[in-house]
Formats: sequence, structure tokens, C-alpha cells
Amino acid sequence: MAYLKFNTRLSSLGKLDRKFLLGFQKEFQKILWNAIGINALCFFDETNPKAVEIYKIPKGVYNFKKRKYCTFPLFTFSRDALLKAIKRADSDTLVKVLVITDAPLYKRNVDGPIFSDIECGNDIAIVSTSGMKGYPRGPKSIRQRLLKESLYLVGRMIGLPNCMNEGCAMKHAKNIDDIDKKNKAYCNDCLNRLYGGKI
Repeated sequence: MAYLKFNTRLSSLGKLDRKFLLGFQKEFQKILWNAIGINALCFFDETNPKAVEIYKIPKGVYNFKKRKYCTFPLFTFSRDALLKAIKRADSDTLVKVLVITDAPLYKRNVDGPIFSDIECGNDIAIVSTSGMKGYPRGPKSIRQRLLKESLYLVGRMIGLPNCMNEGCAMKHAKNIDDIDKKNKAYCNDCLNRLYGGKI
């Protein structure tokens, strides 16, 4: 990785709880430090670490037939967060945006449930807690699943491909069981790609 710093600007859409989001941010910050190994920051607001603004889902993205929200217009809505984060960042900082929502998602031309999506430019990803119901605590909780899927999305945004190694955060999850089997870390092969100039 050529950058000295990595910023993940978090944004929230829907009806998620602020306490839940702050707990996620705090734990995800630690996971990023461990996984990426460079100066990685994770925040909702560049100027106030404790601020969490939860935006309403924009009108016109709900599909009444599917009873889900299309990911494509949500990327457009989230581009302002990316531009603000880039404007405040240093030139040696890589900036990406991770949108967290509780809305059920669908992707155009894709059948079946999805937990997340990533835009073509790999600058913005969206992840949903919808469909991640689990036990209140432990490895199968909603937050633990959200952390694993978010680490997968960050990996995709910085250029890591899907991985076939068991337990790796970069292994694509088709269902909840697949997420539960993953670790909150990249495998050695993925780390070698990340720092060996292979991406």
C-alpha cells in the first residue's frame, strides 16, 4: 500500500441506534489497525469523534415489488460524505466511505439476498444489518457479523480480491453461516498481496 494513512469515513442511513453505531466504530477502528497495519482511522465525523448523524433513506430508492432498497442510488447519495472526507484529508491519506444501514438491499441484475454492495469506483461501499439477526451477544451477534462484512468491504475497496482461504475476512459470504465462519482479519496470502505490491 503506497499511502501512509487510511481513513474510513462512516455514514449511516435508516433507523440504527447511535450507541450501536459508536460501539461498532470503536471496535472497527481496532480491527482496521490490526488488519491493515498502517495509520488507519475510522470515524463518522472528521471534527467530532462522538458525533453520529443518521440520515433518512432518500425517497425513490424503495422497490415496492421487491420490498427492498436499491443500492445504486444510495451510492450517489453518499458521495457527499466522500468528497468532504477527501477535502479534509492529507495528500498521503487514502479515503473510502462505508455506509451502514438497516434497510434490506438489492442490487440490479442480482437475484437473492445481499448483505452489501460496492460501487464501480471502489470508493464507497454499503452494508446492511438487515438479515444479520443473531444472538444478543457473542460471535453470531449482529455487530460481529457487521464487523466481518465491513472488513471484507474495506478489503475490496483497497484492491483485495475474494479469497478462498477458510476463515479469511476476504472470503465472499453468500449467507449468514459464511459470515460466522470468518475471522475479523485477513489471511497471510491477502496481507502479502496488500504489502507485496500485488494489488
